[in-house]
Amino acid sequence: MKGKRYKMSLTTRQAWTGRLFSLPFYIGFCVFFIGQVLQSIWFCFCDVTVDPVSGLTAKWVGFEQFEHIFLVDANYTTKLVSSLTQLAWKVPVIIVASLFIAVILKSKFVGRTFIRGVCFLPVVLATGIVMDIVNTDTVSKSVMSGNMVSSGSMVDTDALGELLVNMGLGSEITDFINMIYSNLFGVLWESGVQMIIFLAALQSISPSLYEASAIEGATAWEDFWKITIPMIGPMIMLNIFYTIVESSIATNNAVMQKVVTEYNNVNLDLSAAMGWVYFAVIAVVLGIVAFLFRKVNVKS
Repeated sequence: MKGKRYKMSLTTRQAWTGRLFSLPFYIGFCVFFIGQVLQSIWFCFCDVTVDPVSGLTAKWVGFEQFEHIFLVDANYTTKLVSSLTQLAWKVPVIIVASLFIAVILKSKFVGRTFIRGVCFLPVVLATGIVMDIVNTDTVSKSVMSGNMVSSGSMVDTDALGELLVNMGLGSEITDFINMIYSNLFGVLWESGVQMIIFLAALQSISPSLYEASAIEGATAWEDFWKITIPMIGPMIMLNIFYTIVESSIATNNAVMQKVVTEYNNVNLDLSAAMGWVYFAVIAVVLGIVAFLFRKVNVKS
């Protein structure tokens, strides 16, 4: 009697196909990455010294590195708070800007393909070398911050601030808007990937939903909040996660600069401890965002 042949379902075959395509990542992670991760965790609890002859020497000291970070080093806590404050305003601005651009690019107009390429161009050019050139170019930095270049000299302008003050807005609101305006170039530069994700999500919404709402007499504003936003909700959470991670590991991030500086100074123990503390804080932030989205989805 012949044995029965095992037949995999379509879902199982697709799952195994995905695992096979991911196999190079798993191999690379186990061979090249996981060992470094475990070593950095070990360095957090050791006093690491580097000797040209004997190499690395790690002596167990417990939580001394963490005590040094929070009780001795006055800069790390300040930079950590600064980075979290930057995330608090930068992430919502990037999400709103990328969604706004995606909504515009979804509509049909002459030259739409060219404009899409221009909006996504910063992602293609966002290499370390290009960003270093932009950040060190005095003229570019002046223009990006809203100043003018006239007759070979830079003129500091604060027309927007003066306008907001004349409108009677408070100093906190004025400073916040000025901060966004001064970083507008960087915000648009970092919105390319999010814009593409939102654009793909918007194009996946069935036109029949908007046709049905038009028959019911709904306005474009109602369509946006009652159809568009609920349909792209998962992509909003994905973009928020991506933006938080991308901003937290950026080269201009204050904490990352501190970690890299300690590493370059061969303070491997302090660098590892600072990096893992920062990782834990960002993980908590991501957990809070996921919890809030879950609560919103449950209510809706």
